[in-house]
Amino acid sequence: MGVRILHDKEDDYCCLYCSVTMQVFGPIMYSLDEAEEFLEYLGKRDARRFTDKELEAKYYEFRQVRDKEQSPCNICGEMTKGQNNLGWYICSSHTEEEKKEAYQRLVKEGMSVTDAQGTIWGEEK
Repeated sequence: MGVRILHDKEDDYCCLYCSVTMQVFGPIMYSLDEAEEFLEYLGKRDARRFTDKELEAKYYEFRQVRDKEQSPCNICGEMTKGQNNLGWYICSSHTEEEKKEAYQRLVKEGMSVTDAQGTIWGEEK
């Protein structure tokens, strides 16, 4: 019994609910991972003990902290803690082929070959 996550698998939205009172509360979150991370961020503090305004402020604070630690991958758009190469963030899971395609796109968009190489691989290739 306690705080649980209600997950809409079709749209991937989530919210918190109390399994005792069966009442939904708090902000709508954008993924199951985000909802789980938010509960981890709260630690041992029971999310049901916050007022709506306090929980909203905690969620905003959580997003600020998380967004400083992560940035969207410039290849796929997923949030990543991947390396920052000249302002680019790249998931570590991308294959060399995906990186080559991103490199070719940068060159096609007008970036110099040297800068594009540094952006994708962090060094000249």
